[in-house]
Parts: sequence; structure tokens; C-alpha cells
Amino acid sequence: MTVLAVGGKAPLTYSIDYGVSFQASPLFTKLTGGTYTFRVRDANGCEVNRALSMPSFKPMTVLNTAIVSTSCGQANGEASLTISGGTSPVQYSIDNNVFQAAPGFTSLQAGSYTLVARDSEGCTVSQSVSVAASTGPQLADMRITDAACGEQNGAISIVSTRSTGLDQYSLDGQVFQSSSAFSGLPGGLYTLTVRDEKNCVITQPVRILSGCANLVHLPAAFSPNHDNHNDALTAFFMFPSLTISRFTVYDRWGAVIYNRANFALSSGEPLWDGLLNGQTAPSGIYEYRMDCQFPDGTQTTYRESIALLN
Repeated sequence: MTVLAVGGKAPLTYSIDYGVSFQASPLFTKLTGGTYTFRVRDANGCEVNRALSMPSFKPMTVLNTAIVSTSCGQANGEASLTISGGTSPVQYSIDNNVFQAAPGFTSLQAGSYTLVARDSEGCTVSQSVSVAASTGPQLADMRITDAACGEQNGAISIVSTRSTGLDQYSLDGQVFQSSSAFSGLPGGLYTLTVRDEKNCVITQPVRILSGCANLVHLPAAFSPNHDNHNDALTAFFMFPSLTISRFTVYDRWGAVIYNRANFALSSGEPLWDGLLNGQTAPSGIYEYRMDCQFPDGTQTTYRESIALLN
């Protein structure tokens, strides 16, 4: 503290201990917080007193922390620090990175952090915090009942370790339901969506096999007469596509008259249109070989005869 006095007869002297001792300087240093009575005396012995208070230093302390856990598997956790004491302004940092005026931090991943507060005197206080990971829906275990050939009697039953009622379920974007079971399903590929009470969602593919999954219907004859009825050798099946590694047609003497390799065939798509050198092949019996792979990875070879009728 510095005392400023006017008037009186110089020189002035100054005391902070009720006149026990005086000094020529009006500056008093190394003081603790508290109330002091200053006394100024001039050369004639005249004195004046003034009581002054110096605020005590209040060290910073952590009052509390506020934590928001992540959700939906995202980096959206939050952490903030509330302190008392210190000399304003106080700034805040997480893991001793860049300091900021705001005491809160957002967009945090799950994990452990150290929140730091630093006042204008350079004093610091810190607190370790943990941002919890998401507890939303998880990829589910399922019991799948395959469908019979051509029937809609497949089923999906979802097995979850979470408490009943927390999650809802949907197939292929349909209305969500609380039941974890779906029935009356034909064979095919579905997308299962699980949604928790915080509207976090997770998806996974589910395939229901059909009892005729690897059944291919191949005709015994066709007539490429362009009447839009049975104009080509065409394969029909229940699954999305059949991978053909090689398809070859032979005449009665074993000569190759048509050949294709490495293509995907959809159900109802022609294998051979009956043309030979740009013209309709002569009527008769032809042999063909089809090396293929089903969606489940099974490989097989068809060796069949086909009657071409004009």
C-alpha cells in the first residue's frame, strides 16, 4: 500500500504499526490481507490516521464439474469446471492446451481429461474428469428362420443384452416396433435398424434364405421366332443374381457355337438368343454347359440339352 498525504510541515514520516515505528517512504510492502491503520507525522509532530483494508488472497478451489456423456457413438461429450477464488480474469484449458475464457468444452470423445483453470496471477488448479462412452444400441445377435421355397414364413428374432423397452426395431425402414421379432417374411436381404431411447440408430444387414435358394429353372426348349413367347434360353431363380463363370453351347457334333464368360445373370435374363453368326440357328437339339456360383458361394455345373424350335 502507498500512503498519499498532503499538508503539514515536511518532512513527513509514515507508520503502519500505530506509531511504534516510522519510515520516510510512504510505501509498505509484503503485506498480508487484513485491516491496517496508517499514521502520518509531520516535522511539528502533528499526526493523522486512516484505516484501510487489504483483501485477503483467496486461492482457487474447484467447486464442481459437469460432465455430459457421449451419445450415438459420436464425439459429442461435454465437460465444464466451476471454481472459486483466484484473481480475475480466469481462463480455462483442457489437457493444458489453448486457454479460453469459457469454462466448458464440447465435442469430446469418450475418455479421460484434465481441466485446468488459471488466474491472472498465473495460479492454477486442475481436476481430472472422465467422459463416459455411449451406451446406445449395439449390433444384435439374431435367430433366423429361413423361408420355405416360395413361402412367406421366414422369421427374425433379435437377442439383446439391453433392458427390455429401451430399443425399438424396424426392417427396411418400416414403422418401428417394440417387439424384437419379425415373422411372415419371404427369403431375401433385409436391413435391420435398432433405435434406442435417445433416438440413436444402428443398422445391419440380415439375410433370410429360401428353401429353393439354389434352385434354377431351365427350359427344355425355346423358339426364337420373335413372337415374344419363349424366344430365348432363359434361366429363372429366386435369388438376386447368378454368377456365370462360363456358358457354352455345342452343336450335335460338339463344336462350340456360342460362348460367354464371367458375367452376372439376373432371373429372367436370356442366356442365349438362339442366334448363330447373326442368323437364327437351325432347329434341333443342342447341348450346353453352364458353370456358375450361387450367392451363398456354392458352385455347380449344369450340363443340359435344349431343343431349338423354329
